[in-house]
Amino acid sequence: SKGLVLGPVLGAHFTAMTKQSEKGINNSKLEQTSTFGKSYGLNIGYIINHHWSVGMEWIYNSDEGQNFKENVKGQIVDKSIVLDYMKIPFYFKYTQKFITRYDKCPITLNIVGGIHYSKLKTVNTYVDNQIAPLGVNYNEHEWGMLGGVEFDIFPTNRLFFTVGSRMTFNADLKNFPRVRGKDGSDPFSVQTGVYAKINYVFSFKKKS
Repeated sequence: SKGLVLGPVLGAHFTAMTKQSEKGINNSKLEQTSTFGKSYGLNIGYIINHHWSVGMEWIYNSDEGQNFKENVKGQIVDKSIVLDYMKIPFYFKYTQKFITRYDKCPITLNIVGGIHYSKLKTVNTYVDNQIAPLGVNYNEHEWGMLGGVEFDIFPTNRLFFTVGSRMTFNADLKNFPRVRGKDGSDPFSVQTGVYAKINYVFSFKKKS
């Protein structure tokens, strides 16, 4: 049914950053790995009809960054960048109901696509688990695109649960609509993850 959707959202994801420090001390090569992080925030949306919805999320905290190892004079040094972003995704959702035997708890399949804005809250850099400057680039404001698949489970007409998987890419906002600047030096990242939502539908029917 039509109505305003509101509820919390929790997520877990892996982030892979590119165009960070590809060379270390004395041009030594860096071995980069993706990082694991979590996110949480609030979801708000509107169900337009049986097939289409629009939504927005306020992700108060999203842990991102990059881990890498550097060989310095034969000794492996662990380095890491820890970034904390606030994100605001905007998305459209196309819904298709599953045919199941459990009519009391219908399930829908959703295709999600949209854009998002991110603002950097904090940044920390580490060398061998000790806070230390690394002299790397990072984006204070980002834009990006997202796409994913999710399932909605409806135990009642008003309350439903969402589980899904999503991929996003994130680039420096000053280069919009380009992913990189003209010199190709600005970092961007690719993020894949899963998330869950608890949703409640507020219906505003006119009284006859």
